[in-house]
Amino acid sequence: MATAAKAQVQVVASFPPFTFLENIIVRHDGSILVTAVNPRCLFYLPPWTSFSGELMPQTICTFEEPAMGIVELETDIFYISTSSIIPPTGPSTLWKLDMRTFSLSNVFPKPVSVLEFPPETGVLNGSAVLSPTVLLCADSVADCIWRVDVPKDGTAPSTRIWMKHCMLAHSNDPKLHDSPGVNGIKFNTKDGYLYFTTTAQTLFGRIRVDLQSLDPVGDPEEVAKRGMMADDLIVDEEASFAYVTTHRQNTIERISLNDGARVNCVGEPFHVNMIGPTAGAWGRGPNEAGKVAYFSTDGGIKNPHDGVVKHSKVLRISFPTI
Repeated sequence: MATAAKAQVQVVASFPPFTFLENIIVRHDGSILVTAVNPRCLFYLPPWTSFSGELMPQTICTFEEPAMGIVELETDIFYISTSSIIPPTGPSTLWKLDMRTFSLSNVFPKPVSVLEFPPETGVLNGSAVLSPTVLLCADSVADCIWRVDVPKDGTAPSTRIWMKHCMLAHSNDPKLHDSPGVNGIKFNTKDGYLYFTTTAQTLFGRIRVDLQSLDPVGDPEEVAKRGMMADDLIVDEEASFAYVTTHRQNTIERISLNDGARVNCVGEPFHVNMIGPTAGAWGRGPNEAGKVAYFSTDGGIKNPHDGVVKHSKVLRISFPTI
């Protein structure tokens, strides 16, 4: 595996040890929303600049179940999935959060429950947008990806299994009991593939999407050589790269979507702030796409560095020009 010129890592915010940050999204104004497994909540961070110093996280809302995936279907309309983890057979819910009228002078808006997933749902994880009315939710225990259709007329969303496949499956090996099956998912609008990680199989793959029906075409295929404990990912559509968080391996890897070549961007050698990276999102400022991204970490909950869980963080990472 090659090593790239190292990215610049800056700390945006820190959280107490054992705060399990799960997913992250950047709003149009540069503020950041972060879902958390523990505590079961959604955090807000105001826009960050190099003069800001570390930001103070604010809690938008709390949930009964861990907050998992988050996507934006239209400007400032977010959908958040929550899902029981222990036991992995409890309720799974989709919430709508409308931030169109939000300002820091007002109280935070409250999410509204819009969909209860069926009883056979396992543990929802990452989410992806296929269109302004269709999103996908990875299910790390039921070994499938759910499709959710969100009607424009405001009627209730509906859901069905989009794909179930052995390449999305978790492991029955007791040593991998806490390693998810399909985990992170992102749709590449340029090449028409849904890219995914399956952590328990150290797999990074993709599924072709029919651009009319938005259903899958054929079986999944592997993109890169196995070996990453891949968690979530972001896609640079213009450069045809994915940047993959490896969670308990403490790195971010750049994967070519053309030939699967893998290059380490952060974490080799070990980086003190890159402990337990879970997810990322591109910045939305001028010229930030493909260059600047924000990443969440859990401080090593799943793999404590030197046996000690550190502070969780939100990081701003500037990738070198390729």
